[in-house]
Amino acid sequence: MDVVWVDPILDLALLKPTSIEAEEFLNKEMQPLELDPEFPETGTEVYAYGYPTGGRNRTFTKGNIHELK
Repeated sequence: MDVVWVDPILDLALLKPTSIEAEEFLNKEMQPLELDPEFPETGTEVYAYGYPTGGRNRTFTKGNIHELK
């Protein structure tokens, strides 16, 4: 398996299988992240759940999409 990208702060990595065995392992052990290609409209309520940078406890945050100008 090739490591395409790693962010140690966010504890996130992108992996690329380099063999059939690696691809089968990823398909069996990992759930793909579903991404919506449409960006939410301004004002849409959104939620974030996870570990903040440097945090040791999970957090839940609620907010709204705002347009940057």
